[in-house]
Amino acid sequence: MASSEEVSILCLGPEIPHRCQLDIFFRSAEHLAPSNLFDMNKELEEIARNELGETPEVQKEALAQFRQRLEEENGLRIPPDDVLIKFLRAAKYRVDKALKTFRNFFRARRDMPEYFEGLTPSTIPYKSVFRDHKLLMFPEGKDPEGRTMLMIRFGAWKHSISSMDDLVKCFIVGAECALLDDDTQIRGFVGVDDLEGLGVHHLVDLTPGFLRRVVTLVQDTFPARIKGVYFINAPAFFEGLYSLLIRPFLSKKLKKRVHITSGGLSELVGLISPELIPKEFGGTLEDFDFDAQERRFHEKTAYFEKIQQYGYMTE
Repeated sequence: MASSEEVSILCLGPEIPHRCQLDIFFRSAEHLAPSNLFDMNKELEEIARNELGETPEVQKEALAQFRQRLEEENGLRIPPDDVLIKFLRAAKYRVDKALKTFRNFFRARRDMPEYFEGLTPSTIPYKSVFRDHKLLMFPEGKDPEGRTMLMIRFGAWKHSISSMDDLVKCFIVGAECALLDDDTQIRGFVGVDDLEGLGVHHLVDLTPGFLRRVVTLVQDTFPARIKGVYFINAPAFFEGLYSLLIRPFLSKKLKKRVHITSGGLSELVGLISPELIPKEFGGTLEDFDFDAQERRFHEKTAYFEKIQQYGYMTE
């Protein structure tokens, strides 16, 4: 079998179809993108080694195996190593598991254009969803365990603010930006979903198909280590909705990490960091800086433009 260098030489020339040249370009793109895979502080290196089994040697070998498996995928433009490492870390360097999540992620990008097509920080309704109604917050700080925290106020959402698809896209942008951080990849996420205000008008949108799609995106598609999910201010009917339409699709591990309470943030003392959440929602933070969050999102625009170049070609 010809090496990648030999294939590149064989495919050069104007007589070769443009698609062949594109495939060679994308399959060798990992050599063009600089990587900061080993640029971490000692504390984070220690956590990565203890929790994920990550060392430079393990990482190098796993990346080689992962890339070899991806070369066998049909119609795939393989992203560079800094993208692949997210999947390996989420899978604790189990290549088979990383491959499964990778397939889910890039097939979702191909098969769910309503969420992913042309998605960048500039294409989401930031003012309405974030600044005006404060439905999503991705604090820059970490909790005492170094985990990234996010807060969703789904109970406050309504159609006059945004479509449900736009709300999902806002979540995706925030999660993708957070997952570009080594700390988030290694230490994981903690999520708080405030359901205050959840009512019958939401149930029209919370169809079994939509809930299954969201579970798939969060649990099976994103290369994220989900360390805890806390539903607060849950109305009486939510536990039944969760048991019937959400819990059956969760992994055994995630089921243990989901907690539901009818009370507010005060019931999560010792579980989440109130200093990351504004006072108006039960935390101790004076004001959440939505301007700074928007700047952080836009600083990651190049990633969103880059990731659209990779993945499974449209069938």
